[in-house]
Amino acid sequence: MTYQPIETEWSHDAYRWLRVRLRWQVRPFTAEELLPAVLKAAGEPRDRRQFGAVLQRLHREGYIARAGFRPARTSHYSPKPVWSVVRQPAHKVQKAA
Repeated sequence: MTYQPIETEWSHDAYRWLRVRLRWQVRPFTAEELLPAVLKAAGEPRDRRQFGAVLQRLHREGYIARAGFRPARTSHYSPKPVWSVVRQPAHKVQKAA
């Protein structure tokens, strides 16, 4: 049996908002940098750790890729992933005939 995370209304709203927002994201970013805008758009989740699941989904689906690590101010400067936008997700690429 495979693990299927339960998608909450908040995570669905945050995911949809981020899909639109990432179209204009130019420079690499951390979750810490994006979270305030997501909270403003989607409201406060029951548990802020839900945001990590949203980013992981975007990564699995090929919309963002890890671009390194950077210290995060909100977690005692421990290294956190830096993400960059993938302009054409792998599942959207059409194979040549």
